Order: sequence, then structure tokens, then C-alpha cells
Amino acid sequence: MKYTTLFVIKVLIIFYGCHNHGLKTKQKEIEKSIISWYNKDLILSDTLVILEDGEKRTIPKEEFLQKKYKILSILDNDCRSCTISQLLFWDAFIMENIDIYDFQLVLFYCGPNEYFSDVLISELGIKYPIVLDHSSQILSYDIFDENIYHTVLLDHENRVILIGNYFDNKQLEVLYLEEMGRNAQR
Repeated sequence: MKYTTLFVIKVLIIFYGCHNHGLKTKQKEIEKSIISWYNKDLILSDTLVILEDGEKRTIPKEEFLQKKYKILSILDNDCRSCTISQLLFWDAFIMENIDIYDFQLVLFYCGPNEYFSDVLISELGIKYPIVLDHSSQILSYDIFDENIYHTVLLDHENRVILIGNYFDNKQLEVLYLEEMGRNAQR
């Protein structure tokens, strides 16, 4: 019995150590990816399909991305309630900050479910445009591999300044606002 208990303890220690090592390795990979994206251009398609006021239209990206700063965020298309929460969060965020900071919110809805995006966005009465990326091209960038990094702050040349989804993290929201405020004074 004594040896069995010792064996189980050793296995648990080894398993925990391997599991913990795997988490540390994943964390280092994520940190490396974030560092590699800082100040790097995020190249978007030359034309974007947007949904605005219940209508779809295709426009050149230059027409759409005119502000000094862009907050680009990818909506969670796997969870209807999550998407609704995100849309309502961004709607409130825009109302609170659009007159203070020179930014544009660029929301990407990824996934094949066109009915879901069209109907949901119309039902919620969202007034800002949403990029429809039904082929999920934006997700091809490695920076978007983790949901917690589905939001980035881009400068006027679409270079990445900050990375991190602050939907559930007020500290990140403060960082985004500070960055936009600091650079607005230059």
C-alpha cells in the first residue's frame, strides 16, 4: 500500500509537471507571437463586405478605414449569446468614447452563417458597420489563434499597437484608451 501511494504521488507530480510545462510552453509561444506582431502591418483585403443598416455592400478598405486608430475585433461566431454580449459591449463603448477619441471600431464577423449575422445584427439595431468575413480570412493571422487576443489596436497605417481582448478585462480597456489619448495629443 505504501509503495502504491508513493507511485501515485510520483505520477501526479510528473503529470502536473508535464502539464505545467505545457502551459508554460504555450504561454511562451503566445508571448513570442505578440512580440512579433508589435508595430507590424495588418494587411486587410483590398475590398471589404460590410453590413450596415441592414444592407450589405462591398467597399474599398481605404473608404472604410479612415480614422487615426482602429480597434479591430473578431466576434465569436460559435456562441450566439457571446456575440450578442460583444455587440452590446461595443455599442456601449462607442457611445461612451467616440466623441473623445479619433478611432473606428472594425468588427469582423467570421463564419459561414450569413443568416445569423444578418438577422442578429439587424435585430439588435447596431448602427455601426460590421465586416462580414464568411471565409474567415482574418483568422489566418497567427495572432488571432487565441480568443483572448481577438482584439487589436491599429494605428493610421494599420500597424499593431496593442493586442488583447478587453471585453472582460478593464485594465486592457484602460490601456487602449490611454494609448489613443496619448497619441491624440501629439
